[in-house]
Amino acid sequence: AEADGVRNDDVSFLASGQPIVQLYTSETEAFTQELRLVSQSDTALQYIVGIYYEDFDSLTSGPDYINGDLDTALNAGSIFVPFSNTNPLMFDQAWDRTLKQLAFYGELSYDLTDKLELTLGARRFDYERSEDFLLEGLFNNASVHSTEETGTNFKANLSYQSNENTLLYAQWAEGFRFGNGVVPPAADICDVNNDGILDGTNVRIRDSYDSDSTQNYELGAKLTLLDQRLQINAAIYRIDWQDIPLLVSGGLDQDPRICFSSVTVNAGEARSQGLEIETTYQVNENFRILFGGSYTDAELTELAPEVPFTEGSRLPSSPELNISLGMQYEFELGGHPSYLRGDYAYVSEFFSGVGETGGGVVGFLEAPKAGDYGQLNASMGINIDKIDIELNVHNLTNEDAYTHVDRFASRGEAYRLRPRTIGLTVGYTF
Repeated sequence: AEADGVRNDDVSFLASGQPIVQLYTSETEAFTQELRLVSQSDTALQYIVGIYYEDFDSLTSGPDYINGDLDTALNAGSIFVPFSNTNPLMFDQAWDRTLKQLAFYGELSYDLTDKLELTLGARRFDYERSEDFLLEGLFNNASVHSTEETGTNFKANLSYQSNENTLLYAQWAEGFRFGNGVVPPAADICDVNNDGILDGTNVRIRDSYDSDSTQNYELGAKLTLLDQRLQINAAIYRIDWQDIPLLVSGGLDQDPRICFSSVTVNAGEARSQGLEIETTYQVNENFRILFGGSYTDAELTELAPEVPFTEGSRLPSSPELNISLGMQYEFELGGHPSYLRGDYAYVSEFFSGVGETGGGVVGFLEAPKAGDYGQLNASMGINIDKIDIELNVHNLTNEDAYTHVDRFASRGEAYRLRPRTIGLTVGYTF
């Protein structure tokens, strides 16, 4: 597969408000192949075995130009200025990112009894990932950094189905995420005393970080009750997260924007635990109620001494509560199947950085909170022979809130709820 992209950013804060345009272009090539063998017998033992291969290469370039008064930019006192009042180019940067991965996996399921099933699985992986970086202009730097790793993840599941309406299960599984090579900060401005430590922190400058991993535990139930009118899926879980890659920016002894860089280190552990539930209740043949919700407690539990966070800090972008409620009424209008539906969803507040509370400064400026909103959607539809017509209103109350905020808040990047939108959808079944 191949993909090309273009993106323009305005980062005027780098030159005292003078417009700076970043012109990002990207080219991506990716090849993936998976072969899988699945048993289809009626015996107590079932299996899945497979092989997976991936080859990924992405090239991104991003020159930065002053798009305003060059004389003003030169005299603004910022170090992020062009070379002269006739040269608007600040710097040109390019990243060549590659990933090669080969994995073998397998899963065995065995019926211990007619109601109890045991499943065991494993995945063996081998990957190499690199980051080739070139920077020319105001700063000059060229480097290639890579990381590679081989390992095995395991899984175990025990399920008990007493009848067709009741399924109970317990599961344990391991997971991992790739490490990566990274471009270390420029030593001449980020390590001026040449001690190997990112100025303003206690973190050693490095050119890669390792993969992080999880231990996942889950207990759950899938139930059908009240003559199959009520369906309940519920689970409690715990995830222990090791070797978390944390982004540490300067800020103890200097303004981090002078260096405008950071270091990623595997220096943390965290725990995420909570519960999830989703239900569907068919009140009668015309009226259905749907409810879903989750509670999540996600916090750092252990940190290396050099990391400027505190144990017990909440993980970023992790709302405690997610709640959804839906109702649908089906009827006939002029002899045609029709329906009315309403859906409400609530997301509690959360922040983009570790331990942020919406006030004060930690490294880069804190972002304002996201979440803490409710959204109401409504729709009505009718089927006329082969034609489906739906009138829908998203965000009926026109709620205005952030759904995500970039932690580098000085760039002003954020995502908001889409304002009230009214739409008409018409479909035809051939």
